[in-house]
Amino acid sequence: MKEITTQSTGAAHKLTMSTIIKRSIFALFFAIQLLLVNIVGQAQPYQIINTQNSVVGGDLSKTVTTIQEGNNSLDRFLISEVVK
Repeated sequence: MKEITTQSTGAAHKLTMSTIIKRSIFALFFAIQLLLVNIVGQAQPYQIINTQNSVVGGDLSKTVTTIQEGNNSLDRFLISEVVK
C-alpha cells in the first residue's frame, strides 16, 4: 500500500475511504435485504383446521386447536388452552 504524504492526495485518500465505507455499508445492507427476502419467501402459511371447546371442571374451560403448517397433512399440531 502506498503512503500518502501530500495534502492534496490526503484529501483524495479521505474521499476514497469515505466511498469505500459507503459502498461497504450499502453492500452489507443489500446482503441483509436478500437474506430477509429469502427467509420470508420460505415461510409457509398456517391454517386452523379445527377448534374444540369443552368444560373440564366446575369453572375450567379447555380449548384445543388443531393447526396445519403448509400443505402436508402430517405437519399438524395441537394447541391446548385451559382458562378459569
